[in-house]
Amino acid sequence: MSPEGAQTFIARWATASASERANSQPFLCGLCDILGVATPEPTRETGYAFEYDVTEHHPDGSTIKGRIDLYKRQCFVLESKQFPAAKAAASQLELAAQEAGVIEKKKSSHPVRGTEAWDDAMIKARGQAERYVRALSRSEPTPPFLLVVDVGCGISGATTPSSRTSPSLNTQQVGQEFSA
Repeated sequence: MSPEGAQTFIARWATASASERANSQPFLCGLCDILGVATPEPTRETGYAFEYDVTEHHPDGSTIKGRIDLYKRQCFVLESKQFPAAKAAASQLELAAQEAGVIEKKKSSHPVRGTEAWDDAMIKARGQAERYVRALSRSEPTPPFLLVVDVGCGISGATTPSSRTSPSLNTQQVGQEFSA
């Protein structure tokens, strides 16, 4: 992939609306293309698939079904999120209209990138990926990496130890934000 192609990819996804379900898989397939690696297969039997089913087992005997957003056997568990970017400050006219009750101030139910709430949401996403590693079938090898993606914004990665019983699987973390 040329540098121009990579810039086009980044620019396209930087402006995508915050819709994880609609954007995660196309974003990840495009990222695979940019990196020159195979895209996920349409079947889980290959060990490289979207929506890889797992069952979390709890100490009280209860179970919860989950789906790994993207799993590659012996490589990684990837949890994908997509949060909105911070919006530009409201103009004086918008503020006056809100004050007068002419327009409503819109509040997002999603954390906004770059805020403490976003940091917390990304930490929760990593925790979700850690739980999915522990929930993998015992016949599956422990993947060495956890990846958390905020579609169009960045990727955070962590390594996992060989044991799935660790309370925290993180031993080292790296991150990369995209910029056009």
